[in-house]
Amino acid sequence: GGIPALPREDIRRRFEIPSDAVVLCNIGRFSPEKGQMIAVEANLRLVARYGARAPIWLFCGDGPLLGPVRDFAASRGMTNIRFAGRVEDIDSYLGASDVFVMPSDFEGMPNAMMEAMVQSLPSVSTSRSGAIDIAREGLEALYCPPGDPDALASRLMALVDSPLERARIGRNAGARIGEFSVRHAVRTFDRCLHDVVAQPVSQNNPLAV
Repeated sequence: GGIPALPREDIRRRFEIPSDAVVLCNIGRFSPEKGQMIAVEANLRLVARYGARAPIWLFCGDGPLLGPVRDFAASRGMTNIRFAGRVEDIDSYLGASDVFVMPSDFEGMPNAMMEAMVQSLPSVSTSRSGAIDIAREGLEALYCPPGDPDALASRLMALVDSPLERARIGRNAGARIGEFSVRHAVRTFDRCLHDVVAQPVSQNNPLAV
């Protein structure tokens, strides 16, 4: 199942992204708690620092805050932001990116970030997201306080400035999510097995001892 991922350069050509640009990807519903407005505010710092060489943002999703975020970016002349709208082939967009960004006020189990880790992408997220249970600070991700565009920009700059750091954290993320998935599956199996063998013998449970 699933939609086959497009080659990295296909997505970049579609959105007129230079092949050598660093791409920051955000995937999620545009609503206040998801932090997209914080992201574009952080982008003011990125543009001020890098100018025409600023990283390219690839925002995927829709929602009530999409219009205001678009207006904010347009009113400040941000030419380094692309809005993809709602997408189905998430892997294609992650594959075209270099850093996954999730500036949410709060997240439970962050599926999009886990998908990014599968593709060995480094992530920048907030210290109140559920991601901290999966990706460790400085190893598989970088974290900042929610609602703080200066802190978010600083964490992003650390990865934009260093291809080696992006590669290191990305490799760690890919390894971590693989281990996490295996451990989770083993724990689930062990728990189910224990539940079976711990129950009294019955016609409905012939495996119990």
